[in-house]
Amino acid sequence: MKRISILLTAILSLTLFFGIGCGKDKNNGKPKETYTKCNIHGIEYDRIEDLDDPDLYYSEIKDNQPVDNGIIVSPYFTMTVDGIDIPVYSTRCGHNLHSFACVVVEKQEKDKKFSLDVVLTAREANMSLYERNPSVVVLPEKRGVTATINGDTVKAKLNDFGSFTFAFNRESSEGLTVYVYEKDELVVPEGYTMQEIEPGKHNVADTRLTNANTVYVFKSGRHLVSSVQIKASDIWVYFEDGAYLEAYPGNDENGEGAFESVFKSYGVDNIKISGHGLIDFSADAGAVLPSDGSDLKGTLSFTSSDNFVVEDIISINSNSWTLCFTACKNVYIEGVMLYGYRTYSDGIMLSDCQDSYVTKCFVRTGDDAMETKSTSAGSRTLNVTYYDNDCWTDKGIGYGVIWETNNDVKNVYFKNCSIGFALSSWHERLGALAIQLGDHYYSVTDVYFEDIEVYRCESNAVINVGLTERGKTIDNIHFKNIKATNVAGYMFRAYDGDLDNEDLDNEDAILGNFYLENLYRNGVKLTKDNIFDDGSYMSNFKIFNTKWKPEEHVFVQG
Repeated sequence: MKRISILLTAILSLTLFFGIGCGKDKNNGKPKETYTKCNIHGIEYDRIEDLDDPDLYYSEIKDNQPVDNGIIVSPYFTMTVDGIDIPVYSTRCGHNLHSFACVVVEKQEKDKKFSLDVVLTAREANMSLYERNPSVVVLPEKRGVTATINGDTVKAKLNDFGSFTFAFNRESSEGLTVYVYEKDELVVPEGYTMQEIEPGKHNVADTRLTNANTVYVFKSGRHLVSSVQIKASDIWVYFEDGAYLEAYPGNDENGEGAFESVFKSYGVDNIKISGHGLIDFSADAGAVLPSDGSDLKGTLSFTSSDNFVVEDIISINSNSWTLCFTACKNVYIEGVMLYGYRTYSDGIMLSDCQDSYVTKCFVRTGDDAMETKSTSAGSRTLNVTYYDNDCWTDKGIGYGVIWETNNDVKNVYFKNCSIGFALSSWHERLGALAIQLGDHYYSVTDVYFEDIEVYRCESNAVINVGLTERGKTIDNIHFKNIKATNVAGYMFRAYDGDLDNEDLDNEDAILGNFYLENLYRNGVKLTKDNIFDDGSYMSNFKIFNTKWKPEEHVFVQG
């Protein structure tokens, strides 16, 4: 996908809803719309097991131990798109398995819309379609896709690129995400050469990428990798359809790679990683597993880079912060899918990054999904945008500015995003949207959450803002057009810790101003009348610092 055209399309189509099948009349009586024909194929991976017992497969998530079979053939569904068989896989997540499929679409007439007929058919292990009066919803709902159930089949029409997730009976079990990609041809840039990497087992030396102006192509098939290290600027790493990279633990035959990230770079610029490749971290131990560390590796970690693009890759079962950029500028991430269950496997994390953009990604992982942090020694977060992304959360938050704050954070935007299921409820500070400042004495200011859909939230609050321990200030925070349904907890919650504790040396820390507009919890709008009503479940304030009074700093508009 082209970066500029996708961004313009996303902005221009915010108010459009697609659900009209090819050749059918529109409801408003206008002439029927014609759709282009498409060439379609699914992404298929080699040597994927078709297991009989999905419950046994899921049960292996305990203790963050290494596991086999990062993905399996989906035990719940098969799928066709316009009559073409599309492979469907499943992987372990925090509460259950999640199925996914990748559909690559090449429009024959580029200037026309397309319409795909998707049919899901239940397999033997499927339970969701056999409940009494089963229901289905395609998330996010804002895209206007309607699905129908008829016996053991589900049908829907998809008319856009991006992620579409089928959820059944208002539960997270047996969920299936279909990602529709636009076909991209590999065109080697002028002045670049191409180097192919064939399937097989690779030592660190084999995947130490040192040649500038080179496209390194991982060919389709199984690759065992220790650490892919990008050592020069002006490099493109490309995955052919069906490239499956398994990270193997410990040292390679040359004694290298034990503690290295599986993908890493430092101080190089103009890097691109793209293609429909899958990177599987299942053979490595989780980050919280007590061990001698011999099998503990990092994931995708990039530091001090300018102009870095990541597009369309899939990550399975990462064992620590997954797609992590630190002190980088001009990062662009699009079309990425991340699945996992391990603690500390935060999804897309931009730490002290500037002028960066994340769009059209789907994340369901074992910790926070999409966030900014501040962990570097000398940079800061400035002008970071998460736009038109989708996530589910099993253990952490969905979108936010989270905890570590070595430096100030300013101008962060979460816009036109969605959360399917926010299931984390193990701590009162959890929420679908969150700002949690508690690591160092710095400030978070000018953060905007706008046009966000939350389908189901079991966390303590949809919006949870907290200042604890060593945070300085959270100020000028905006929440606008947030619609949350099937909510168990509060709509808006603000709290601070025991900031007067003399051991923390943080008595001057204080919350600032919050601006709330058009916030809905289970169909009820948050207003000036109910926000300070303790019995309304619209808000909750736990404030120890008596300098800050909610009625003087929380402004409800509209």
